[in-house]
Amino acid sequence: MATLTRQVEGKIYHTKFDDLDSWTLPLHPEYCAEPMCIWDDLNRPEPWGTLSYGDRASDVYYSSPYALKFHVQSTYYATTNLPSGRFIHLLRDITIPAGLTSVRMQVRHRWYHHISSPMTIARKITLGTQTFLNQQPTDAEDTWAFVNSTVSTSPGSQSLVVGIESYNTVLYHYANYNNYWFDELVIARGTTIAVSGLSAGYKAKLYDSSDTLIAEATESGGTASIDVSSKAYPITARIKITDGSDVVQYTSALYDDLFGGDQFLYATSGSVLTASTNHYIIYRTGASGSPTSATITFTLKDSEGTPRAGKTVEFSTTHGSLSASSGVTDGNGEVSVTLTATAKGLAVVKATYEETGVPRAYQTIEVSVHHDVDSPDPDGDYEVWAQGLRLYDLLVVNIQESGTTCVATVETSDIEHTVESGYDYAIYRKGALIFTGRIEVITKRIDPEEVTKFEGRNFLQTLMWIPISAASYSAQSLKTMIESIILTYVDPLKQVSQGEISPHLDNITATVEETDTTAFDLLQRIAGLGGASLFVNKDREVNIV
Repeated sequence: MATLTRQVEGKIYHTKFDDLDSWTLPLHPEYCAEPMCIWDDLNRPEPWGTLSYGDRASDVYYSSPYALKFHVQSTYYATTNLPSGRFIHLLRDITIPAGLTSVRMQVRHRWYHHISSPMTIARKITLGTQTFLNQQPTDAEDTWAFVNSTVSTSPGSQSLVVGIESYNTVLYHYANYNNYWFDELVIARGTTIAVSGLSAGYKAKLYDSSDTLIAEATESGGTASIDVSSKAYPITARIKITDGSDVVQYTSALYDDLFGGDQFLYATSGSVLTASTNHYIIYRTGASGSPTSATITFTLKDSEGTPRAGKTVEFSTTHGSLSASSGVTDGNGEVSVTLTATAKGLAVVKATYEETGVPRAYQTIEVSVHHDVDSPDPDGDYEVWAQGLRLYDLLVVNIQESGTTCVATVETSDIEHTVESGYDYAIYRKGALIFTGRIEVITKRIDPEEVTKFEGRNFLQTLMWIPISAASYSAQSLKTMIESIILTYVDPLKQVSQGEISPHLDNITATVEETDTTAFDLLQRIAGLGGASLFVNKDREVNIV
């Protein structure tokens, strides 16, 4: 059985600006009462634009739900025109992989002016010392433009800067404002997708989700290099391998994350690793709560599904400690390792198996490490706990429900306890749990002190994003159906696990058939047949009782 393994990721960086994690906005409040000012190259404030800012916004976007927006507005504070060279920008560091002297960059951008003539302000993006975008307001207004070009660079850390800058004197006009938006910013290794390991005359082809051919290439020296220089990244497509007679030999699953610079290996045999754990959430060593460790089991099988025994699998983790750096698979192809940690965080545990002549197999699983058990005050008002630590100095706690969607937004000026994207958080009122979810978006601002804003969906949303094209259960107990759905569709996602399933559901038999549904809808329907309710608790366990 043939396999196709991505060995090198073409993506270096990709953002839809749905959050601004790791981006910084140079602020100098000691110079100006309003921190969002236009600054010159000596970091001096220009109060002409005190209503100017750069932040994510949902009013206009190319990719839902946000874009990066810069707003420039002259106000009654202004008494003169704005000189050239004033700017607002966000910046962050990007690591360019070794060996690269150029990268492919792409972005969507647009602009709009309110009254008077357009301001002489350009949209700019630079990588290190190289300019990728320097667009004056001469292009079409209020429409998304696409820039796609190669930029010279060098390996190592490079500053990525996105923003706006006046290239000439901006004439003062009271209440005039201009808006500028950026979305889908990409840095990729190159402009081709390479597939190696091909026999003479073989081709690699890209097909979109409608099975329409996008691009193709014939192998040369065993490698086919598909030109995707004109395509917007990421590309959604499947890869097909055909022989010299154009007969399909292999069809991949539909990728939604293909970038120029991706390198794949095609092989007619290989191994597959899967992962499971007994706990997705643990507590740090020394905490009062339990468990304080998680056992992660990796299973190694060949491409036909046969367990591979006696093979050495290497382990690593991004947080905490593992009980071993490697292990040997047993007769079932299984090998286990234990994770512990002395501090809160997110641990991504990875297993790797390498064998000469076949693609490398690897698998990851994420375990969330909490500081300790939440202990909300039964007499307190709203409390927010993130990764087992209480956050103080709450400014906003807002839970919004719309249909089956539930999103909680929190704003805090607590600088003692940091939060990160991916952290679990829970909201209590009078000691009762009213929301539990995972932080998905974080932004920071100075207002006038540092404020952290984060939001996320409840854990139940995880089930709503698991599609099921067709499911059929004939004369089975409801409990059996539920366990089958969790095992088949939920467990592979490695986000939530099976919790309590009411025993009485094992005594109710039914026939259920569904198409074009989700794990949430299907589980909810089956639970309803037995008069049970579906919920996911703060330990990320699916319970139907």
